[in-house]
Amino acid sequence: MANPSIEDKAQNQRIIDGFNNERKQDYKEFFDKCDDFAHEMKRETERENFTYAEIEENEHEIEKLHIWLNKIIQKDYFDCSLKAKAAEELKKSEGLLSRFSDEVYNRNAE
Repeated sequence: MANPSIEDKAQNQRIIDGFNNERKQDYKEFFDKCDDFAHEMKRETERENFTYAEIEENEHEIEKLHIWLNKIIQKDYFDCSLKAKAAEELKKSEGLLSRFSDEVYNRNAE
């Protein structure tokens, strides 16, 4: 979709701001889900629930985060300021899963 433009610059900026405010809300919800994922990884680590089933379950959660972020990005016509942070948060979540998975493999290799 091409970026819409209106002749009146102030009106144009209000429309862009409105779109970006909606995307900010979407990104903030996404950050909450990333926080939930981090808490889940911490909880499973504290329980020492290092199972392959847990990896699989959390891989599905990462897939959901990818899908959700892609949907937000598709609606982010004006490059909301939180877009880059969202990508970083997803990478952090992936890193948590990677470390958890390493621990599962290490413990089950013994």
